[in-house]
Amino acid sequence: MGEDGNNNNNGPTKDNLPVEVAQLIETLPVEKRAAVAKVFVRQISKYHSGPLPDPETLEGYSRLIEGGAERMMRMVEQEQSHRHQRESSLVSSHISLASRGQLFGGILAAMFGGHRTVSRFERP
Repeated sequence: MGEDGNNNNNGPTKDNLPVEVAQLIETLPVEKRAAVAKVFVRQISKYHSGPLPDPETLEGYSRLIEGGAERMMRMVEQEQSHRHQRESSLVSSHISLASRGQLFGGILAAMFGGHRTVSRFERP
């Protein structure tokens, strides 16, 4: 039974909220406590991180759009392939720039080193 005397099993209770949140909710006016607790529980229960939605969401897409989950998987695979191609191109570009920098540095070192050597022998 809830605080209001009704048997209410479908909403959040103090038992399924973190202690800090339950304490914070207790400071709110009584008429707003249930709404705040409900929003907090919904946000935590649906949190997902990753490149793909959770399996339940994929099933929902398949029910709403014919082949929706397959289309989403294909899109993720294409994006991953594109990202790999870009990273490969970027690495090749960095290697090329580094090699070119070493080549020019070597040429400059040889020029200035050769100039210093020649100028030592030219002095009387």
